Amino acid sequence: MASSKETRSQKPHEVEAYMKLYYETKVKPNIEEAHALATATPSGEATVGVKLPPKLETIMKKTRELYQAESPKVKAEVTVHLQQMIAAKEERGEQARKTAGLTVKDKQFYIDKLAPTLAHFFHKLHEVTGWAFTILMGGPSDRLGGSIDVNSFHVGVTRLGNLFDQAYPEFNSGIMRPFSEFLACVYPNNNNQEAEGDVN
Repeated sequence: MASSKETRSQKPHEVEAYMKLYYETKVKPNIEEAHALATATPSGEATVGVKLPPKLETIMKKTRELYQAESPKVKAEVTVHLQQMIAAKEERGEQARKTAGLTVKDKQFYIDKLAPTLAHFFHKLHEVTGWAFTILMGGPSDRLGGSIDVNSFHVGVTRLGNLFDQAYPEFNSGIMRPFSEFLACVYPNNNNQEAEGDVN
């Protein structure tokens, strides 16, 4: 038999799963009704002015009350969903551990695959949507000795056949330079020599 301490530690997880499953259909309507009553004047009319949303504490309290009053069938559905949430979280953790184990050469391998992968993906998207795309990307590159490599990728041309970086005269100074400065903050341990380029 589980101790009361174990039961209390499991409750927030069950409530979270319940909220994910039934927020729109059960939780939200009850919270809005309770919030409307709490903010009404003594005459029963809603107060005039800016209405603050319910506090998280209020939402969680109401959700716990609703969950405790639910039928065994609903609680069984919540238990199944909770197990799915736990399994998904463990899988994400496993993927993160695998990614953390990549060597510098492994990462460079995937960096080198960016150009053909992006070209295939976004050109296909351009065909099926008619949209134009501009992608900014960058980070430490083993080929540059750890320096930050900054690139842009563009799909979609003007009537004159220009991509965005060609059509906008201040693309390098107005977009790529601020993005390079941003990357320097993201990777402060890498040197400041940045290589800029396009992947079209």
